[in-house]
Amino acid sequence: MKPENYRIGIYIRVSTQEQADNPEGSIKNQRDRLEQMVKLKNMQENFGEIVDVFIDEARSGKDTNRPELKRMLSEIKKQNINLVMSSELSRISRNIQDFSEIWNLMKEKNCSFFSLRENFDTTTAAGEMVLYTLANLAQFERRQTSERISANFLARTKRGLFNGGPTPPGYKLIEGKPGYLEIDPDEEPVIKKCFEYFLSEETLASTAKRLNKENYKLNSGFKGGKNRLTHFNVENLYRILTSKAVCGIREYTEFGKTHEVKAVWKAIITKAKFKKVQKILAENKSVKKKANPRRYPYILTGLVYCADCGDKLCGKSAHGRSGKIGYYEHGWRYRKNFCKTDRMHNCTSPNRFAAKRVHELVIEKIATLLNSPDIAESLLDRAKGVDKKDPIKAEIKRYQNKLINIDRKLEILTERLTELPSEISANPIYTKMGSLEKQKEQMSTLLQEKKIELKGATESPIDLENWRAFLKTFSEIFKRHLSTDEQTKLISRLVSKIELGAKDLKIHYFVGEDYIKRELAELASSSFFCQKIGSNSLTYGGACKT
Repeated sequence: MKPENYRIGIYIRVSTQEQADNPEGSIKNQRDRLEQMVKLKNMQENFGEIVDVFIDEARSGKDTNRPELKRMLSEIKKQNINLVMSSELSRISRNIQDFSEIWNLMKEKNCSFFSLRENFDTTTAAGEMVLYTLANLAQFERRQTSERISANFLARTKRGLFNGGPTPPGYKLIEGKPGYLEIDPDEEPVIKKCFEYFLSEETLASTAKRLNKENYKLNSGFKGGKNRLTHFNVENLYRILTSKAVCGIREYTEFGKTHEVKAVWKAIITKAKFKKVQKILAENKSVKKKANPRRYPYILTGLVYCADCGDKLCGKSAHGRSGKIGYYEHGWRYRKNFCKTDRMHNCTSPNRFAAKRVHELVIEKIATLLNSPDIAESLLDRAKGVDKKDPIKAEIKRYQNKLINIDRKLEILTERLTELPSEISANPIYTKMGSLEKQKEQMSTLLQEKKIELKGATESPIDLENWRAFLKTFSEIFKRHLSTDEQTKLISRLVSKIELGAKDLKIHYFVGEDYIKRELAELASSSFFCQKIGSNSLTYGGACKT
């Protein structure tokens, strides 16, 4: 390297917060070594002075999303520094593409690079070749470590070992035996009661309520995941009843397919009892029952929501003086509260909405839309002016950000493994990585579900000509004498969502261009659209979310 009284910028990076918090750790070591090198060089010649120090704490080298690195690049562009020094090349980047871009910028601004570990001269062609070779090796090392860890996790799973994450209810970790679980004597009888009571009650809500009434509880605190509830509700009871871990089975995914192996821990529940519970759960899944003359016709099943709290409303009936009376009421949240208390669901809207009156209002508003071209056109105009940002998209973005954060944590842990001294056990890191992998799988599933829900929501509104043609065909079918099932099917093709409030009713229709055109090709059986009466919240092809 040619001496020219350099304006030196020192770059320091550590991968974990633990390293950053240690006052005598890697950050101090890197800085001391670099400052000593500058002093040594200045004793030999007029080498230069340190004008700035850039320290990225708990940041991975896999990308350039690092605040201090960005600040350093800004200083290079301003030509405030013309030599970057670091303890080793991988502190700058472990990605060859990112490093290439950084190096091209440094060359453009006549900024040199000096690494303590590799100690090469970037002013020559040979030195530059060595630079790229080492950057490639750093990237190769990171990817190889990641692949090795993933392969290790899969191999352990195939042997029935536990890789970390939330410990299955009814079990606890065995100290000194990574991957092995033992039955928790405090939780074992509770898990058995969950299965026993469900086979007796046959519903999640009543089983949870019975468990709570008899004071059965799960151990509180953190068990590899978030803080667990001690009381039972529909969700945590369902997770227990569907966890194959309780019958000694380890599930894993390979090449997109789910496989099962015998776990290394003992079973709490027999396979026969587990299968009986799964059969009942499958039969209990919410399915619209076929029309029956003795059953009240709930033609809006699956479409009705509470405008106040957002809960889906279920069709139910009661007997009054004039006979059977149908109504829509809160379902899921009420059942969750039902597990803990006898109090009704706390919502400012009425607990029940008369089904007959709701049906009349919905039919009336649909008929108004079909018979009034001006209203139909104005709704389409409003749809074209609506911002396409949707709560579903916000959820998708949130899940994507969580996945990015999980990947970043995995990268940091991977890098930590490469730097871990041989005398220190890596088991805690493997446990944490197993937990993160499980979180990643759950987030990926939720993200995929949201993407399916969003399907069509980004479509532009249909053009006026096809919109009118669609409503005309729908109107012809709507006027026919239809059975309850046919009415439900037809309305659900046009209506995405109905919000019921104490004083108003809002209908959301479908208006997506691609979806409408697709439905027009099958007009003999159904129709489709999205927009809303009594509200300026519209959607494009997918279900309206306001």
